[in-house]
Amino acid sequence: MDDLELERQKKFIATIKEIRANDFKNGMPFMMLSENLPEGQAYFEFPDGHFEVREVLTVGIEYDFEILRVINSEEIYLLRIEYADILLYLRSTKGFIVDSSLSRGIASDYP
Repeated sequence: MDDLELERQKKFIATIKEIRANDFKNGMPFMMLSENLPEGQAYFEFPDGHFEVREVLTVGIEYDFEILRVINSEEIYLLRIEYADILLYLRSTKGFIVDSSLSRGIASDYP
């Protein structure tokens, strides 16, 4: 990866982290699209740390969301590793740390 591409990736990650922080500050969930989910579905991470899979429905020009399931703690653990570069943070109240200094990330103190 050249310096320009590395700089773009850093800016992208910083932007995503800022959007996520703003969503949480406003009490809103952070939506993550994933190739691991069927089209029209997304992960929603909430300020309290829980995740849901929701179907994104369009009604005219408005969006609606149907909760399909709540993600269990093991799935949350795997999601945090998969998205470690974007979701880098310390959640001390949950005892969960993701370290993105490694390519896959490391979760420590996982309950």
